[in-house]
Amino acid sequence: MTQPIEQQMFSQRFQKSIRLTHHVSTRMEKRDISLELLLDLIETGDIRHKTESDL
Repeated sequence: MTQPIEQQMFSQRFQKSIRLTHHVSTRMEKRDISLELLLDLIETGDIRHKTESDL
């Protein structure tokens, strides 16, 4: 089992600080999501807005 990450980064896309908590790292490990993939999704991924049926 890998050591959970807890670090702070900055998103160029959103111009905001991003803090990866213990909870995030635990969920990433469970879903087999790498830090590289997460950072790519933050910077290039689609934003999905909730529709009325999702509320």
